[in-house]
Amino acid sequence: MRLCCGSAIGTVWSYNKTILAQAGDEFGGKEEKRRWWDYAIVPTAAAAFISLGVHAVLPRLAMDMKVGCDPYAMLVLSLGAGGWSLWCRTRFC
Repeated sequence: MRLCCGSAIGTVWSYNKTILAQAGDEFGGKEEKRRWWDYAIVPTAAAAFISLGVHAVLPRLAMDMKVGCDPYAMLVLSLGAGGWSLWCRTRFC
């Protein structure tokens, strides 16, 4: 079995543990808790997108809003389906 050394954090990961982590099953028992960075990733990403959104400037563009609503609706539906699928697979809460 090949091992990958995570020298930056001082741990040695096995192939099986890496696969379990990617599948969301890295914790064998309920006594193990999520690491602090699991909780830090979501607010950090949200803050980055909110910051970009606040500083965004709308270009002057004539557009039919009826045509623009369809892609927006598809985006919202895709986001909801992806979020629900991720929650069903990982139960992250």
